[in-house]
Amino acid sequence: MSDPKVVRQLSYSAALQAVPEIANSQHIMAESAAASTTNMDAILKELLAIRSSISSLEHTVSTNTMEVQGLRNEVVKFQINMQSTDARLSAVENLIDKIPDNSQDIGYLQQKVIELEDRSRRNNLRIIGLPEQIEKDNILDFLTTFLPTLTKMTFSQPLDFQRAHRVRSRGIT
Repeated sequence: MSDPKVVRQLSYSAALQAVPEIANSQHIMAESAAASTTNMDAILKELLAIRSSISSLEHTVSTNTMEVQGLRNEVVKFQINMQSTDARLSAVENLIDKIPDNSQDIGYLQQKVIELEDRSRRNNLRIIGLPEQIEKDNILDFLTTFLPTLTKMTFSQPLDFQRAHRVRSRGIT
C-alpha cells in the first residue's frame, strides 16, 4: 500500500495544479455565459424582428384578401352585365334575322295601301273652274244643288257627299 503522507502530498500538488485550471475554467464559463447572454439577446432581437415582420405580413395579407374579394365582386358584376348584354344581343340578332321577312311584309302592305287609295279615289269627282267663294259657307249644300244643274241629270235619290274641299290650282306652287 501507499503511504498516506505521499498520497496527501500528491493530492495537494494536484490540487495546486488544478487551481489555475479551475480558475481558467471559471473564466471560460463566465465568458461563455456572457457570450451566451449576448447570443440570447441577439436571438431575442431577431425573434422580435421576425414577429414584427409576421405582423406586417398578416396586415398585408389581410389587405390583399379584402382587395381580392373586391375584385371578385367586380368580376361577378361584370359577369352579370355580360349575361345581360348577351341576352340583349341575342334579342337584337333575332330582330335582325326577322328584317327580311318584315321588309317583305312592309312591301306587301305598301302595295295594299296604294291599291286601297286607288279604290277610294274611284268615286271622287273633280270639278275644275269653279270660282272661289261661289259655295258661300256650305260647300256640301252647294254641290247637292249645283251638280244636278251642271250635269243636267235627274237623280232618283238625293246625292250623298261624304266630303268636299277645295284643292289648290295646279299652276300655283
